[in-house]
Amino acid sequence: ATSPALTSAKDDDYLFRSTTSDAAQGVVLAQLAQQQKLDKVGVLYIEGAYGQGLADAFKASYTGDAQMASYKDNQTTYVAELKKAAADGATTLICIGYPTQAQVYVREALENKLFSNFLFVDGTKSEDLLKAIGADKLEGMQGTAPTSGPETDSLKAWNEAYQAEYGALPTRPYVREAYDAVVAIALAAEKAKSNDSTKIRDAMRDIANPPGDMIIPGLAGIKQGLADAKSGKDINYEGAATTVNWDANGDVTTGYIGIWAFKGGKIVEENAVPFDLSKK
Repeated sequence: ATSPALTSAKDDDYLFRSTTSDAAQGVVLAQLAQQQKLDKVGVLYIEGAYGQGLADAFKASYTGDAQMASYKDNQTTYVAELKKAAADGATTLICIGYPTQAQVYVREALENKLFSNFLFVDGTKSEDLLKAIGADKLEGMQGTAPTSGPETDSLKAWNEAYQAEYGALPTRPYVREAYDAVVAIALAAEKAKSNDSTKIRDAMRDIANPPGDMIIPGLAGIKQGLADAKSGKDINYEGAATTVNWDANGDVTTGYIGIWAFKGGKIVEENAVPFDLSKK
């Protein structure tokens, strides 16, 4: 869950997220557009907390002109919204949503000659989209998504374990984040010696934030973490995706946003941009 609105949600401290707020991704997405020397863009975003939050974060950081247009899920056509996004003459469309919708509106944008270039985000980081549109039509086009950044001991251990089990690393986003979420809850339950939700909530920062012995992903690491949490030792789970060092809002405030591209019919990771939301 990446919506910036979740930071201030009245959740009684039950909401923790193992990924980063789109307050960070929106800034990096704006930087990417500016690096491509785009002084005007169209922004097509899905209605709801995710689409609105990321679109707003982008617009707040973008120094050029952004023509915004929203759409609903399950539309059969997006031509009207595409024309609105293209109204100021932009030829680049920022696609905020999910692959099932993007397969339709990217094709319509190309067929109607409304846009010739696209920037993508985490939700549209998809090889299914690439296959549906055609690799030749999207070759070299870039996007952003939360990423693990430079290889840490935790990321190395997770990657090795995943490759041993499945043969290759995942191309879809948020696989590592889902793993970190499950592990953190399990460690907190052991620390609390309870399955009671309130007690697990109150132990979440205890098992994830410094100080404490570092626990990393992988079978051996998680076994050790569960044993140490159960015995009452201080532990610090360092996630595969992020540090999961949670602030008072349950947010991860430091990490990396990745720059990726469609190249040679695949998704290729190009760069990782660090961020620190705690300085805002």
